[in-house]
This record gives sequence, C-alpha cells and structure tokens, in this order.
Amino acid sequence: LGVVHFRDGMRWPEVERRAGRFEFNSVRATYPARLAAQGGQLVLTVNFGNPLYDGGHTPHSAQALEAFGAFVASVVERYPAITAVEVGNEFNSANFTSGPVREAGIARRAGYHLAMVQAVERALRRVRPEVELWGGGTHSLPAGYLWPVLDGGAAHMQALAVHPYTTPVDQLAAQIGVLRRHPAASAMPLAVTEFASRDPEHAADDLLRGYAALAALGVRAMYWYPLSERGDGTVPLLTREGQPTVAAEGFRLVQRLLATRIARDISPDAFTRVIAFGDDVLVAWGEPRTLQLAREDITALDARGREVPRAGLALSATAPLILH
Repeated sequence: LGVVHFRDGMRWPEVERRAGRFEFNSVRATYPARLAAQGGQLVLTVNFGNPLYDGGHTPHSAQALEAFGAFVASVVERYPAITAVEVGNEFNSANFTSGPVREAGIARRAGYHLAMVQAVERALRRVRPEVELWGGGTHSLPAGYLWPVLDGGAAHMQALAVHPYTTPVDQLAAQIGVLRRHPAASAMPLAVTEFASRDPEHAADDLLRGYAALAALGVRAMYWYPLSERGDGTVPLLTREGQPTVAAEGFRLVQRLLATRIARDISPDAFTRVIAFGDDVLVAWGEPRTLQLAREDITALDARGREVPRAGLALSATAPLILH
C-alpha cells in the first residue's frame, strides 16, 4: 500500500518492570526497529501509566512525570524511526485516563495534560531534540477544552493532534476555523492522528473526502485508523489475513495521485466541493446533479480507483470523484 508512516504506542510497564531499568525484549517493545529496517517512520503515542508509579494511574505526581519522561526518552533514543511523540490519546474522553486525573474532571484535565507534555519535552531535549512533540490528543475538535491547552502549552509542542470523529467532513472547515481563532492555533500545524469510517462499503469514499478536505485546510497529516482489524467496527486497511480492504483501495489511490500534490479548495459555490491537487487533478463531490466533462482527455475515477463511464456521470454528496 505504500505505507511508510505509522502511529502506534508502546506499553510503559512492558519496558520498565523495575524502576529505572528499561528492557526491550518483546515483540511489542522492538517493533520500531523492524519498521526502520523497511524504511518506515513512527509517531509514538504515550498515554498510560505504570504500576511502579502513581498506582498505575495516569501519571500526575512529580516522581511519576519524571519517570514518564525518562521512559519516553529511552524509547526515542533507542529507535531512530520515531519522528514525533504524541502525548495523550483522546485525553478529553472518558476512556483513556484513570485515577486522580480522571476524577478531577474535564475542567482540570488540560493542566494534567500539560504537565505530561512538559515532562516529555524535557526528556526529548536530553536525547533527540529534533523529534517533534504533538500535544492535545483529543477526541473530536473541542475548542473549549483545547483553549487552556493552547494557552499554557503552545510553546511546548510542534503540532496539535486531534481525532475529528464527531465532525462531518463538510463541517471540518468550519470547526477547524473556530479552533484556529486561538492565536496560538492560527498557524500551529494540525495532525489528524486518527480518521476512520464505519461503513465497509463506502470507507474509500469517506477516506477520499476526508483527505481532500483536510489537505485543503493545510493539515499536516492524516492517519487512517486502524491498520488492521480491531473489532470496534471501524474499517481497517488490512483484514486479519493481511488482505487489502475497500479502505485500502482508497488509501492506495490517495498515495498514488494526491499525496505528493499541494491541495487548494476551488469550490465554486456552497453546494459543490472541488479540491484541486496540483494543476491536473480534482476531487469533486456535492449536491447530486449531472456532470459533464468538456474534454475527452479527462478521466473520472471513483474513490477505489475504478474508471467511471462518462455517460450518466453525476456528482454525489458522499461519493467523490477524481478527475484527471
């Protein structure tokens, strides 16, 4: 599929079983070396605690935060494939924090997140200062929650990571626009570190529309979730047997035709979305109506890369076309 950038985590308790000793002797602790051998790069997600510190809950004490940073430093120093560290995974949700951090409530969550960000920043500076630090790690695009994160943490991070699951594709521009009103977010790179579909038949359509919309908004990267089956209803790129899915067909098409081109939104009206990639590729969708191609050398493809007959060609609100 041409996948070279991955996003995954590493279990802190699996690496540090005794305080201050880091051992990389399991498949789950050594996989970044295998990625590097194949030319891959990794965004490392770090979020959960270790039973050695703060009772295994989300790290919050000074001792646990220092240990958390030391763990991240040990992983990053060992594996050159790691190009960025994402601190927090959906930190604003009900599922990925525990202990005092969870019990303190959402209003205080940002402060705990920033303490983790700063601990990781100190660690990265010691070992590999060129590795980027991505903060936020939010489910959805919660501007209200992210405001205090940006107030106190913008200087400590190189990108803001978000998972816009609750935002329809055609609302991404408006909601990201609200987020961009914060001065620190106006120019800060955005990384959509999870983007998914629960529709096995139309996952390629969802992927293509999402990629086109986010690329036109200047988003740094979009990571499809998941790579392989997780059993949570989201459409992976690969089955458990390693076979490409419908989403993989869309991913392959994006890699081949769009990923190396600069995106521009040239939509002509409120009912038609047209994203230009370079000078010779368009991605179009919108309110259903007949579409005519003025030149014979223009080809229409669906999101899976299949040629669409010129006769009866039409726009769709959910199934985008690639014109090139």
